[in-house]
Amino acid sequence: MKGIAEAPSMRYLDINDAYAEFLGYPKEDVIGKTSLELNMLVQPGDRVRIMHDLSENGFVRNAETLLRSKNGEPRWISTSIDKLNIHGKDSYLIALVDITDRKLFEKRLLTLSQELEHKVQERTEEIKSSEKRYRYLFENNPMPMWVIDLETFQFLDVNEMATMQYGYSRDEFLSMTALDIRPEQEKERFKSLDHSFDGSASDFRKGVWNHRKKNGELIQVEIIAHAITFNGRPARLILANDITEKRKAEEKLIRSEELYRSLFENMLHGFAYCQAIFENNKLKDYIYLAVNSEYEKITGLKDITGKKISELMPKLLSADPQYAAIVTRVVLTGKPEKFETWVEPLGKWFSIALYSPEEGYFVGLVDNITERKLAEEKIIKINEELEKRVIDRTGELK
Repeated sequence: MKGIAEAPSMRYLDINDAYAEFLGYPKEDVIGKTSLELNMLVQPGDRVRIMHDLSENGFVRNAETLLRSKNGEPRWISTSIDKLNIHGKDSYLIALVDITDRKLFEKRLLTLSQELEHKVQERTEEIKSSEKRYRYLFENNPMPMWVIDLETFQFLDVNEMATMQYGYSRDEFLSMTALDIRPEQEKERFKSLDHSFDGSASDFRKGVWNHRKKNGELIQVEIIAHAITFNGRPARLILANDITEKRKAEEKLIRSEELYRSLFENMLHGFAYCQAIFENNKLKDYIYLAVNSEYEKITGLKDITGKKISELMPKLLSADPQYAAIVTRVVLTGKPEKFETWVEPLGKWFSIALYSPEEGYFVGLVDNITERKLAEEKIIKINEELEKRVIDRTGELK
């Protein structure tokens, strides 16, 4: 589900059909309005948190919030926001993923796992004496569970969820060992763990493993294990949480962040993200929050992130009131401006485009145009000399 919102008001400019269906609104009822006007936010503080993250990082990734659809039903969503420039205006691309089922499942899973952890650790003797209670907890757990013999690694028992997710029947499981569901490269790793009943199993208890289903599919699972006695033998109770999709999502997020970082670092314009500091509505200073390498290369300034312009060029704002006035207008009005200026401390001409993504902040795109300006001055001088020669020659001809 995707939507495009205008900065800084976050009014919807467009949404796709999936987004409209999710909200339960016709597109025309959403476009031009904000989430606050539509009374979509169950927790209004979520918007403050997202806008803060957006101002700090320039983007938002997987922010979890509660939205209220038109019929009033609350739904959990994962929100990702990226900055766009549409027809010269700053906007945001908002991508939503419905994670309601996952959140409910995680909540239920966490509750059951905590209950099970407590009961397994604190009430082992009671569980042994109460087969009925044990079977209920075991069979109705939403995660695959099994019991393995610590000496032979033989499966001694499995629950229904294990047979459903791994594709083996109960009888097939009970004829196998824990090694049979592991790829070859992880069997030795499994054997090398401390499988003693009294030994510490911290490295086994919360490890991430690759498991192979009956159909050959590899999945990643997070393991929680507890030592128990099963039918008089030392054994281990295992819970296996499938995190394959979670890992894929994390890897995709990492690739996306790497892509945006690459674009930021390799763009051919100097890029600077700054926070303006005002005193009595007059620009007093500004702080560099982020710059790319091209900005440092163009300006010749080094290690400037986190520093104020007054530290780097103390007299810049006072010596160039026009530049200070433009920055002030852009930050206060939100309207972008482009101009050319001579920066005396650097001895260079710059073409600068400024815009404000949100109140109190501005972004500058900078290019060194010194050579072009010198060439223009040279052409003007040549034209003036030529014009003088023409006037002199005309006088001679007369």
